[in-house]
Amino acid sequence: MEATEDAETGCGLPFGGLWGRPLHAIDCQGLFCDTDKYCRHAAPELASARKRIKARFTPTPEPIRLFFPPKWGINGKLPSQPVLSDAKPAQHEQAALF
Repeated sequence: MEATEDAETGCGLPFGGLWGRPLHAIDCQGLFCDTDKYCRHAAPELASARKRIKARFTPTPEPIRLFFPPKWGINGKLPSQPVLSDAKPAQHEQAALF
């Protein structure tokens, strides 16, 4: 996205891209979708027209081999070791919404 760098600077949220690949509109769509699912699960008391979450995250102790579409040209830049998914998600204090 053209405004990615401006948004990073303006919001103070550094993002180095995915191993050299900048964010694209479809990436942001996925981020917004996952954020929406998280919010609906974490704060069900908030009003939303959407109720159903089709797939829920299930951690696995199995190592995950990262792979992206070949046309992105970043698979050669990925870590050679698998990424581990913790069996227990990190516990963070939930900030009050109101």
